[in-house]
Amino acid sequence: LKIPRHLIAVSASYRLETSYGLCIGRKPEKSPFGPEFSLIGGSYWMDMNRACVDAVLNLVDERPDLTAYFRDVIAPEEAFIQSVLVNDRSLKVSASELRYYDFSGGRHGRPHNFGAGDIETLRASGCYIARKFDETTDPGILELVDSKLL
Repeated sequence: LKIPRHLIAVSASYRLETSYGLCIGRKPEKSPFGPEFSLIGGSYWMDMNRACVDAVLNLVDERPDLTAYFRDVIAPEEAFIQSVLVNDRSLKVSASELRYYDFSGGRHGRPHNFGAGDIETLRASGCYIARKFDETTDPGILELVDSKLL
């Protein structure tokens, strides 16, 4: 990928992304972001109440330019809802999370798979939900979590 990366790097119109497989993107001609509406990124995994869901649905109806922009980006799930919620001043958005995940040691943008040796770390996190477990590499891990943490 050395040559394609170099060609993309000298272009102001294209982007090469390889975190989740090979993706080539074109930068849009016009951005819907500015002082009145900022681009916000974050985790796809979030909790929302009814007011937040209503805000997202209303914005989809009110801002076709914004939904059109996100329709063509590489990872819209990591910025669309976050941008809508943070830019809505009537909402109180918290940075606190109730999900525990660990990207240290992960590969290609994927989180660490928790195993039996992570039980105390999971307990200490204070979170209600953890991600990510793999029953094929650690059979019985979910039953162990249930027995030790519930």
